[in-house]
Amino acid sequence: MSRLGREALVERRFSVAAKCLSDALSLFRGNALTDGTEHLISEESASFEEARMAALEGRIEAYLALGIHTDLVPELLKMVTRYPFHERVRAQLMLVLHRCGRQSEALAVYHEGRRLLAEELGVDPSEVLADVFQGILTGRPELRPAV
Repeated sequence: MSRLGREALVERRFSVAAKCLSDALSLFRGNALTDGTEHLISEESASFEEARMAALEGRIEAYLALGIHTDLVPELLKMVTRYPFHERVRAQLMLVLHRCGRQSEALAVYHEGRRLLAEELGVDPSEVLADVFQGILTGRPELRPAV
């Protein structure tokens, strides 16, 4: 399901992508591999988490393309709290807040991410994060909600 969802996303079939990725995410329940051996868990749990995150990000991207953004705020706030250095998720939260008319909050999310990256990792925000930030500041039309 996840692969079909990612393919549909690339092909700009956003409704199909949203459905496939939602279905794929419904298969993830609890911690992966809890009944596996210690070796299996240590070797594969990161791969499962990365696959889940990719499916989540893809579903959110599909929802954004469909103009579904208001319902994403709580989910993305939780994700940014859980994964503060995950810049794509932070950029998606900024975009959702912007589309909800909450520009000052969107900009605050950027500045908090920038501060964390600088203080904790000694790096600047990625191009993805900086691009959304600049787009919000300049009112780039493609960041507005889909109609």
